[in-house]
Amino acid sequence: KVILKELQNDFVKDIPVHVDFYQITDAPIVMEIPVKLNGLAEGVRAGGKLALNVRKLKVKAPYTAFPDTLNIDVTSLGLGKSLKVAELSFEGLEIITSKEVVVCAVRMTRAARAAAETTEE
Repeated sequence: KVILKELQNDFVKDIPVHVDFYQITDAPIVMEIPVKLNGLAEGVRAGGKLALNVRKLKVKAPYTAFPDTLNIDVTSLGLGKSLKVAELSFEGLEIITSKEVVVCAVRMTRAARAAAETTEE
C-alpha cells in the first residue's frame, strides 16, 4: 500500500514522466493538503474582496488521518482582517507550515474605501 506523493507530467505530451510514492507505515508522514474556504466573510459583505494567499498547508499525521481538504470557516473575517496559520487547528493533524503565514485576508476595495470615506464625512 502506498500514497501518491508527486506526479510529474511531460508538458507537451501530457503523459507521466516520474511518480513518487509514500510507503504506508504506522509512522506519521508530512503532506501538503489543499485549503478550502467556507462561508461568506463579513468583510466581503461590507464591500471587501477575499484573497486566498496559500493554496496548500503542510501537515503531519498518520496516513489514516489525512482529509481531502482543510476546510476553513471565514464567516467572522472582517474587512481588513487576515487569518494566519497560528489561528488554525485541525483534529489529529499537526500543521508544519510556519505559524506566521497568512492563509487568507479580506482586502479593502476601491468601492469599499470610497463608501467608508463618504460615511466619515
